[in-house]
Amino acid sequence: ERAYGLALVRGHVIDARRLSLLYGRMAYGTRQVVQGQTVAAGQVIGLVGSTGSSTANHLHFETRINGGLVDPYAWLQANAG
Repeated sequence: ERAYGLALVRGHVIDARRLSLLYGRMAYGTRQVVQGQTVAAGQVIGLVGSTGSSTANHLHFETRINGGLVDPYAWLQANAG
């Protein structure tokens, strides 16, 4: 979606549920990964920017399970190590 500017979506299947993580507003020319690449926790995937419908640098992080939005903070607390 254009509103997110330069964005990267990571897709996963966990316990038969489709999980997508969207990282939006990245600065142009900073993407560090390519489609199909496996990434590790803590790996830089790109740098924060102000692309799309944005007025200042920040990360737009969105979590979806089976297409429905879920609270990313709660999901991270429950699932991230």
